[in-house]
Amino acid sequence: MPALCTLPHAFSQEGEDLILGRVFEGKSDGFYVDVGAHHPTLYSNTYYFYLRGWRGINIDAMPGSMTAFKAGRPRDINLEIAVAENPGKLTYHIFNYPALNTFDPALAKERHGKDIYKIIERREIASIWPRFTKGCAGSLDTPSHAPICTKDAVGCEIVSQHQLNIIDFSFRKRQFSPTTF
Repeated sequence: MPALCTLPHAFSQEGEDLILGRVFEGKSDGFYVDVGAHHPTLYSNTYYFYLRGWRGINIDAMPGSMTAFKAGRPRDINLEIAVAENPGKLTYHIFNYPALNTFDPALAKERHGKDIYKIIERREIASIWPRFTKGCAGSLDTPSHAPICTKDAVGCEIVSQHQLNIIDFSFRKRQFSPTTF
């Protein structure tokens, strides 16, 4: 009997990590920024790379979300914050299935009541706009840009690829929480 072909395990929702894995095949020292990271492994666009020695920044606004990241992704910088173009208060719609959480009121309305999903809480969360500069991240001994920038901050998709590539990681030194601002 011929040997069965084994495929790598995808952690992302639609296999995006495997596609990017081919693009960056053999690279073991990369850096990523994941906005709307959700969970350290479930639907993760970056865990595949973490397992291969990469490290990066995971950002998610869900209260309590970074507890699992700190345990499962200790090499990463894990920030429980909301990032928006204009700092201020945003309404975060929290579902009984956290992968559906969103800042987008229209999307929240569309998802609420669909199948078994429902909004269980709405919470006001302060957002920040991190400083952006050219040639950043040197103080963290990381590459000066992130080859993989992923964003799934539904309803708050304001961080462009260019901006993520030049993010100034000096804000890492502060402890952020939804009540910091």
